[in-house]
Amino acid sequence: MLQVMETYPLAKLISLAFLLVLLPPGMALVPSLEEQAGALLAWKDTLESSPAQLQSWGRENNNSWPCSWHGIQCSKHRARHQEVITGISIQGLQLRGKLESLNFTALRTLTSIQLSNNQIRGSFPPALASSLPNLRHLMLQENELSGEIHFA
Repeated sequence: MLQVMETYPLAKLISLAFLLVLLPPGMALVPSLEEQAGALLAWKDTLESSPAQLQSWGRENNNSWPCSWHGIQCSKHRARHQEVITGISIQGLQLRGKLESLNFTALRTLTSIQLSNNQIRGSFPPALASSLPNLRHLMLQENELSGEIHFA
C-alpha cells in the first residue's frame, strides 16, 4: 500500500478525502481541552491583576482541569464525546486587562461569556462574533469596552 501511495498522488488525495468524510461534522474544528486551557492561561498571564479566585487556573490542578477552575463551565461535545469549555463566568473580580488578548478561536465552543463588573478595557476583538458560532449569552456591562460587535 505504501508503494501505491508514493506512486499515485491521487491515492493520497482519495485517502484524505475518505478520512474527512468519516469524521463527524465539526470535529476537526473543535479545539482540545488542553488548547482551550492554554488560551485561558495565556489570557490570565496578560491580566494586570490576578485575583485570588483565579488561583485555581493552572496546569498543576490536574483533576479535570480546566473544568474545575473558578468560573469555567464544561460539557461534553456532541461530536467528540469529550469535555470542552462552554462557559466563562468571572464577574465582579476587578480583572484588569484587554479582551482582545483572549484567543477566541481556541474557545469556539463557548455558549456563554459573563465578564460583567470588571475593569476590562479596549475595543471588542473583530474575531469575537465570527470565532464563537455557538455563543448565546454575552454579558460585558460595567467594563471599559468600546466599539461594535458584528453578529451575522
